Amino acid sequence: MSQQLSSTAPAIAAGLTMAQVIGSFQVGWGNRMLAHRMDAAAEAGYVTVPTDLIVPGLQSVPAALGGGLFFTLTIGAFITIFTVGWLRLWAQGLNRPKSGLGLMAIFCAIVLSAIIYHGFDFFLAAYILFVPFSICLLYPWDDARIGAGRQVAAVGRNYQVFNNGRMKWRRNAFLFHTFWLLLPLISLVLMGHAFLGPRMFFDIRDRILLSNPAGRLVNDFYYRYTLFPAESFKSLEQKQVRVFCWVGSDGGENKKEVNAALVANDYLPMSIGVDQDMVIEFIDATTLSFGSGDQAVQITVTDFLDHPHKMLQRVSNVADTHRLLRQLTYVALIAGFPLLIYLMAHGLARRMVSRFFSARAGSMTASVTCCVPGTARILKGEPSTVGVRCLTSP
Repeated sequence: MSQQLSSTAPAIAAGLTMAQVIGSFQVGWGNRMLAHRMDAAAEAGYVTVPTDLIVPGLQSVPAALGGGLFFTLTIGAFITIFTVGWLRLWAQGLNRPKSGLGLMAIFCAIVLSAIIYHGFDFFLAAYILFVPFSICLLYPWDDARIGAGRQVAAVGRNYQVFNNGRMKWRRNAFLFHTFWLLLPLISLVLMGHAFLGPRMFFDIRDRILLSNPAGRLVNDFYYRYTLFPAESFKSLEQKQVRVFCWVGSDGGENKKEVNAALVANDYLPMSIGVDQDMVIEFIDATTLSFGSGDQAVQITVTDFLDHPHKMLQRVSNVADTHRLLRQLTYVALIAGFPLLIYLMAHGLARRMVSRFFSARAGSMTASVTCCVPGTARILKGEPSTVGVRCLTSP
C-alpha cells in the first residue's frame, strides 16, 4: 500500500526546481537587456524610468532568483500540479501509464505548435518541455512499470485474479482520495466568485494577504520582485524604455518628421550597436520598414505621420512573441500558487491525521481542515485595515 500510494513530493520538487532554473535565466537575461538600454539612454541624455536607483540591482543574482521565484510559483506550480495530477490519473487511477504519457506528449506537441504559430517564445517552450520532463523522471510509477509489461508477464490465473482485485482496490482508493481532495477546492472556488472581477487582485490582497503575517510576506515579495519578471515578457508597447536605431539610406526631410513622431511616443533614437527594440529604415521615399525581433512591418510615411500611435501599436502586436506566456502567467497567478498552497496544506494535514487513524479519515479531516478557514476568510466582508494603511502610507 505504501508503495502504491508513494509520495509525489520528489516529482513536484523536480518540476518546481526546473521552473526556478528557467525563470531565473529568463529574468536575468531580461534584466541584462533592460540595464544596457537604460545605460545607453542615460548616456544619450535621457531621464530613464526606472531611475538610476534601480539600475544597479538589475543584474544582481538576488533580482534574477527573486524574479525567477515568481515564475516558479505561478507557471511552474501550475504546470507541475497539472502534470502530476495527469500522471496520477493515468498511472494510479486508470492503470494506463503509457496512454497517459502518450496523450501528454501529444498535448505538449499541440501547445508547441501554437507557440511556433504565434511567434516562437524560447522560455515558454522551455517551461512546456522541461518541467513535465523533469517530473516524469522522478515520478513514483509504483507497479505500473512503463514498457516492462511485468503485470502480464508473470502469468498464472491466481496471480491475475489477485492483481485485478488489487488494481480495483487501488482505483477505488484513488477515486475516494481525489473526491475529498477536490470537494473543498471546488466549494471554495464557488464561494469565492465574489472575488472575480476587475478588482479581483486588489480584493485578494486587501482581504486575504494583508490580513495575516504570512500573506504580508507574499505581498511584499510580489511588489519587490515582480518588476523584473514583468519586464522579461512585455510587449514592445508595454516596455518602459524603448530604443530604436536607423539603418539604410537617409530618408531626407521625412526622416526628421518620423523621428520626432517616434520620440513623442517615447521611442528613443540610439546609434547602431545598442540592444535596440526596433530597427527602422526607408525602403523608398514613401515606405518605412519597422523591424522588431524576427518580424518586420512596412508602413507608408503618410500613414505613420497621420496615426503614429496606432501604427506603433500595430508593430508591437506583430512583433509580440510573449503573448501566450503572459496569458499563461495570468492564469497561473490565479490558479497555480493558491493551488500549490492548498495541496501542501491538505497533504500535511492528511499525513498528520493518517499517522493515528486510517488514510480515509486523513483525507476527510484534511479537507475539512482546509475548507473551514478558507470559507471564513471568503465570508469576511470588510477589507483588511492593514491594507488601507499600506495603500495610504507614503
